[in-house]
Amino acid sequence: MQRILIDITPIRKSAPFRRLWVSSLISGLGGQMSVFAVAFQVFNVSGSSLAVGAVGLFVAIPSIGFAMFGGTLADAVDRRKLMIFVSLGQLFVASGLCVQAAVGLEKLWIIYALVGAQATLGAFIVPARRAFLRRLLSADEMPAALALNLFSMHGAQIVGPALGGFAVAALGLKVCFMVQMLGFFASFLAALSLPTVPPDEAAPRIGIAAVVEALKFLWQTPILRGAFLADLSMTVMGTPMALFPAINSERFGGLPETLGLFTTAIALGGVVGTLCSGLVTGVANKGRALLFICALWGVLIVMFGVSANLWIALTFLALAGAVDSLAVTLGQTIVQNSTPDALRGRASAAEHMVMMGGPQLGGARAGLIGSWAGATLGIVAGGLTTVGIVAIIFLTVPSLAEQADNNG
Repeated sequence: MQRILIDITPIRKSAPFRRLWVSSLISGLGGQMSVFAVAFQVFNVSGSSLAVGAVGLFVAIPSIGFAMFGGTLADAVDRRKLMIFVSLGQLFVASGLCVQAAVGLEKLWIIYALVGAQATLGAFIVPARRAFLRRLLSADEMPAALALNLFSMHGAQIVGPALGGFAVAALGLKVCFMVQMLGFFASFLAALSLPTVPPDEAAPRIGIAAVVEALKFLWQTPILRGAFLADLSMTVMGTPMALFPAINSERFGGLPETLGLFTTAIALGGVVGTLCSGLVTGVANKGRALLFICALWGVLIVMFGVSANLWIALTFLALAGAVDSLAVTLGQTIVQNSTPDALRGRASAAEHMVMMGGPQLGGARAGLIGSWAGATLGIVAGGLTTVGIVAIIFLTVPSLAEQADNNG
């Protein structure tokens, strides 16, 4: 069982990581409650689904636009100080959301501005937090640590919206934002307890040149290029979420409760995948395992696309969610352990950009193909394309497929 179940060694051995993990669990829960509360409030104020959808733009644009600058800053300054100051900023913005909800301002531009500010701050703290882990843990402990972080993220995604609904019904919107404030305060305290991490001797000057340097390094290092391309093959080419409403309407009766089960199945599968992350954290050849799992994701998406039975379709989605968690664990491990510390913040920022932008591009791709050829073909084509791209990576980036666990 030890080989299969999630490894909690980083929590047991490292007090700083333990504090970071607990704070991320609380802030993640508060963040998901806040996402629910913002959507609920925006719809009540505007009565418009378009206005609710616009919230995503105010999250995605700054998250992607400022990520590499945030990564450069994480490489150029003391990451502990950066996390302290950004956590305080996040606490301040969450307070603003709480106040506007408590006094009933009901101004869309205020909500959008605060959400955009949160996303901007997130683009600065995510690379710093992720790059910090390698200073706290050994290369061998990184897969377990990243799997634990994924577990807290998936758990928050499942529990947070439900708790948000109960909280809003019982006590009002402000409670969701108060929980988010608590999470950011916990993050601030966790950052205070971290050791000082001065920048590496090879730390860059802040500017465009530092961003270009990092992107060149990621592309010119075959292992990293292959890992990023494998991730993009899943998120851009294989993501089926935009076609869920169409496939639900065509094949499963179009009921809204059925549609909700699709996303829930993926999230539950993600939790199971992280709980069983011991399957991959001890694998010696993580590059080959990553490629196999990405190809398996594509196969599972194809099987979902052709399934006529609802419960079989949901089973394939749950399996895909589990596989996705394993792929993220492996991919992030390869990136963190194969990147010099002086570049690790910018590499983490690139991962953040892929995480935020890949599914959005994938949704646009799926919607375009689905509107032209139908939902079934759109889903199946996406899954098969993922398998094909993974095969190309296997053949053209042999250093990834042959990567042994010599550096993590």
